[in-house]
Amino acid sequence: MASPFQKQARDRKFIYIGLIIVLFTFAWFWRHYNIDAQASKLAIREINRGDVELSGSVIRLTLTGSRGLATCALWISAIDKQKKNQWNELELLVRSLTKLQPYFITPWLFQSWNLAYNVSVESDRIKDKYFYITRGIELLAEGEKQNRHHPDLRFNIGFYNQHKICQSDETNTLRSIFQLSCIPPSERDPSRFRVFTDEGKELRWAEFASYLAENPTNQTMKGRIEKAMREFDNFCKDHPQLVRRLRDGIRKETKFEQARQFSCESVDAVIGFLSDNQVVPSLFEDTPPAPPNAWEAKKDKLKPVEQRFPVLPAPRRVEKPQVEFLPGELTHESRLGDDFDAYADARAWYSYSQEPIPPADVLPGSTQPVVDRNLQRKPKNIATLIFRNYPARAQSYIGERLQQEGWFDDSGWRIYGWFEGDNFSDGAPALVGNGRDKWSLKAWEDAARMWQDHAEQNHMMFKSAEDEAVKRKLAAEFRKTVNIDEHAQIPTLREDKMSPEEKERYQAAWFIKELEVYRNMSNFMHHYVRARAEAQPATMNCRKQFFEAETERLHDNPRAALEIYRKKESISDWKEKVLLTTKRVGNKDLRVLTEFGLDSSTQESSYEVQFRYLNLFDREEGQLIKQQILQRLQQLEFAGIALSHTGLYPGVIPTWLPIVSLISPRPFQDVDLIPGPFDQKDDQGKPLIEDHVISTFMSRKNLTPKKPQATNNSEPPLNTEQKKDLPPSKP
Repeated sequence: MASPFQKQARDRKFIYIGLIIVLFTFAWFWRHYNIDAQASKLAIREINRGDVELSGSVIRLTLTGSRGLATCALWISAIDKQKKNQWNELELLVRSLTKLQPYFITPWLFQSWNLAYNVSVESDRIKDKYFYITRGIELLAEGEKQNRHHPDLRFNIGFYNQHKICQSDETNTLRSIFQLSCIPPSERDPSRFRVFTDEGKELRWAEFASYLAENPTNQTMKGRIEKAMREFDNFCKDHPQLVRRLRDGIRKETKFEQARQFSCESVDAVIGFLSDNQVVPSLFEDTPPAPPNAWEAKKDKLKPVEQRFPVLPAPRRVEKPQVEFLPGELTHESRLGDDFDAYADARAWYSYSQEPIPPADVLPGSTQPVVDRNLQRKPKNIATLIFRNYPARAQSYIGERLQQEGWFDDSGWRIYGWFEGDNFSDGAPALVGNGRDKWSLKAWEDAARMWQDHAEQNHMMFKSAEDEAVKRKLAAEFRKTVNIDEHAQIPTLREDKMSPEEKERYQAAWFIKELEVYRNMSNFMHHYVRARAEAQPATMNCRKQFFEAETERLHDNPRAALEIYRKKESISDWKEKVLLTTKRVGNKDLRVLTEFGLDSSTQESSYEVQFRYLNLFDREEGQLIKQQILQRLQQLEFAGIALSHTGLYPGVIPTWLPIVSLISPRPFQDVDLIPGPFDQKDDQGKPLIEDHVISTFMSRKNLTPKKPQATNNSEPPLNTEQKKDLPPSKP
């Protein structure tokens, strides 16, 4: 039998155990129903912030209070490795830093930018630059997964794609490698297009014709050659944009710039490019090249989602997102076609970055306050309205890129210079990219729709002309009431003490003021008007004609280029259908400039077309016309002298005519005798191209306009046209 002391000790143990159970139960309920709810509301739990990375959590818990010291040491080591160009060690340190600071977005932003910008430019080979650009983008995508609902992280993923791949110095090569990342490795396997003899020697494409001529009875080699040509035919038809980019490059302004960029002059060069970039960051598992003469089509395996490049957002899984993710926008489940580029990737991330932003408020450019920190955040470094511009701006970039590379409609493109006689194996001309959607026209139609949606959601356009007139009238009445001009700041007043009429005028004044501020800040009207104009078939047709004319000029066919410019579908339609429109003024129909024609960038591009056209004209026909005018003037001079000698018409000789015979044999080489097609005014007296636009263009070209000088101060110059342009004597 237990002693009284033992009984007391046992009772105390039961009491202690009971108290422990009660306290733990109370603590669990308190944490579960109070603390966890508060943590979720404040979005400070790991599961609320993003995906939990187990190894990083273990490291952080192990370091306890010394995590800050370890972080500082790693930052110093990373900077030191970067100075020494030790890139592999630097990347390891960067990964460690992000594990120690996973919920602080600055390390993700800085270190990803460091890899994509600072480290990539240190590489000599473009392939290596591309690798570090992709590593920076992938690092930022990893940070986005661990930090949900951060618009800045999502935005920067899109910006890196746009800026480093589509707008860099080596953009033609980087765009091509980016496209290779989306093509299955077996489909772009260089062994698919290579031909080897029985002795194991590779037969170049340039040698196909001579080999068949020397060995007409070798049916085995003939079959291999025909198979290689057939496979390359299929490859070109499946990937017309890649093939055209490799053959022609991206359109540049001068022959020198065009020749400097990367391009493949032959099929052998294309095979070499595919061989050099067989292993690149890709959507698919890497596979070794097929053995000689043994390539067969097969299905390539996709990598796990977290290892794929290009990186795309995850599909939307919530029923009602904070801001509607654009319908049909790309995700990592989308099938990527030949028209997919880094701009489309950027657009997907820009669209995805809109979801955490609260909806727009009642005034232009305004945003409602954050009410749910779990789902809502505003961008930190960019005005919210400009941030909202980016999806539509990326779509406009897609349209510009397609125009830059020559894809306008569904007529396709003929490959030249790669094949003997420019023929494929079936003897037909090499035509690719035909029979599809109208490339740039479709892209600009989508851009116009996106800009329209952006305008409606953010109150950047009036509902109608009547609505605009009413709002501006109310705003003017308010300014008159408080005695301020239209440029003055609107005073902040208490609306609860206003009558309904006063409140309406006050709100209209604020609406007009904010509209003007944000339109200027975001350059909205330029992008909006341009997208709507470029989405018109007439604009697309003119752009196509200009592109074809420049193609002929760059290929030393000035006469063909000049003839294209003279087509009705070219300069004439650009002036009549794009720059001008019919407007009813009073009882008259006037031809006036469109909104697109009033835009300074449109006028500058129009002047550039005119500048190139007049240079071609002067090169082909200008000197002949000047000689004919000189002959006519000399005839007039002789006729005047003869009449003067008769005494019947004294003083008939103009004061400037005798000088013609005394000046150089080419007296008009520095004088513009023919006006340009856009050196006119509309019916309201506005010039099609403003003087300041011409000055800007000439400054950008580092050119100085030459003005003709009169040979006599009392007489006007020979060129009486109102044209301030560089004489088109030197193309």
